[in-house]
Amino acid sequence: MTVEIIPTLLQGNITAVSSKSSVHRLLIAAMLSDTATTIHLNALSEDIMATVECIRALGAKAEVSANSITVTPCPPSGSAILQCGESGTTFRLLLPVAAAMCDGVQFCGKGRLMARPLSPLKEEMEKKGVVTELFGNVFSTHNRLTSGEYTLPGNVSSQFISGLLFALPLLEGDSKIIISSPLQSRAYVDMTLDVLKQFGINIHTMANGFYVCGRQKYTSPTTVYAEGDWSNGSFWLCAAALGNAITVSGLDMATRQGDIAVLRVLEQMGASVKVDGNTVTVTPPPWLKATTVDAAQIPDAVPILAATAAFAEGETVFTNAERLRLKESDRIMTTCDMINKMGGKAISEDNSIRIIGTKDLCGGVADSFNDHRIAMSLAITATKTSGKVTITDASPVNKSYPDFFDHYTSLGGNIKCHQ
Repeated sequence: MTVEIIPTLLQGNITAVSSKSSVHRLLIAAMLSDTATTIHLNALSEDIMATVECIRALGAKAEVSANSITVTPCPPSGSAILQCGESGTTFRLLLPVAAAMCDGVQFCGKGRLMARPLSPLKEEMEKKGVVTELFGNVFSTHNRLTSGEYTLPGNVSSQFISGLLFALPLLEGDSKIIISSPLQSRAYVDMTLDVLKQFGINIHTMANGFYVCGRQKYTSPTTVYAEGDWSNGSFWLCAAALGNAITVSGLDMATRQGDIAVLRVLEQMGASVKVDGNTVTVTPPPWLKATTVDAAQIPDAVPILAATAAFAEGETVFTNAERLRLKESDRIMTTCDMINKMGGKAISEDNSIRIIGTKDLCGGVADSFNDHRIAMSLAITATKTSGKVTITDASPVNKSYPDFFDHYTSLGGNIKCHQ
């Protein structure tokens, strides 16, 4: 799908869609629980439905409606085939869980999913008896996971740790997760711990990791509510910082989601942030100013923050951005391409991004590189360009935010879509 956008300022109120990070975790805990759980939410996406289909393949029943998913656990079969699509969260969280439940599992992926790193989780699982094989877009496991000590670095994927935190309580023996380097994206591990606590699972935090008692039972709280998504909400908050009169509601200020840090970055750039309950209003200064952003804890927010920085006075630097190369696209390269195609100046240097800001970008034609966050960032950029913006493949927004362009037009955006 090609999208053409005529530059127009947006205006209105938007309710944050449900966090897919929250929903993934609730679905897995519900599948492992003792009785049915209803998850209330206000939006679905391709990634969420990938997890729904995977827990069904593992034996659970899942009834999906527009505003809820009811999961009824059932004993798994001896083997399963899981269709993960392009959802890295689905694959990485369920890999140790499925290995704890089943004798054999096939994980099928699309796009770059199977090219994204699995080490050292794969090797740690192999040390505990799991046999693995990668053939094309299919990753297979044989034999069940066993308890013990798992050592992982903290700078590859927090999802490795979250997946083990879900799986290890199911095993007969006790286990340890040793984190050998500083943990990046810690907020997502904290989200996992919160969900586990909701379902009656106790995890003991150590100085260098976690101690997990085996033989625990997941207990359903019966009804749970998915949080509003700070990652997707950040697109509208950054749009407001660029001069679009948008207010975002449905955002929990007590969230564990790391992308709440976007508010702090926008304040550093000179924007004013007003919070009223779960509603956030961002007001821009006459001209945003450059800043330095540590990308280690908020890698998903870098594309939209970079698009915002393209309009700021001075040079903005994103440091510790190495994990951006491991996302749906190489986001160091694709973020720079996005800004440069719009007439800005972005430079990649090893594991950092430098952006030389300007008051005006001319617009142009750019590709999403099959990355939902690049596609949405281009659309927000278009509200401030002097010329039309064409996104040659905008369909990846369905991965996390299928209603994005509908919401964009409801705020006054001028869009033409071509299949």
